[in-house]
Amino acid sequence: MSPSTAETTGSESAISIITILRTADAPGEALTSRLNEEVGAEGWSEWLAEQVLHTLEATLGEENMEPWGQALKDAYDSTIKLAQEEFKTLVEYVKEHPLEVAAGVLFSLVAFGVLARLMPWVLRLLGFGELGPVEGSFAARWQATYAGFVPKESLFSYLQRLGMIVTN
Repeated sequence: MSPSTAETTGSESAISIITILRTADAPGEALTSRLNEEVGAEGWSEWLAEQVLHTLEATLGEENMEPWGQALKDAYDSTIKLAQEEFKTLVEYVKEHPLEVAAGVLFSLVAFGVLARLMPWVLRLLGFGELGPVEGSFAARWQATYAGFVPKESLFSYLQRLGMIVTN
């Protein structure tokens, strides 16, 4: 199945946006202007934002930082430094409060278990049925806001898939 023209254009826009971010020397009005020009009159859509995010994830996973502009390098370096500091703080906290952390993990597991048991009931309550949204339900009203196009991998489509699997 070939991608639609809109998807191809969106993918090209995502790549262009990442290229702009990769080559920017500094954040600011000039960068914002270039990004707004690339996005165009249509503006940001959920789908375009997801494409940019996936492209950025692939970019950050690259070993070679040579093609990165200074703005992206600085943002990456400061984020890594902050993550390392937070991780150190977390490790120290765990060392100082092992029982509290263990209780928190245990409570989280119990909470997830309860949520898993309640999920079918909650999905039915919201109107996510095994054949699609139930007429007159919250899910039906939510689906109507998409005007016939539910974005792939959206929260709505995820809940609907769960409703079709879990509630039967």
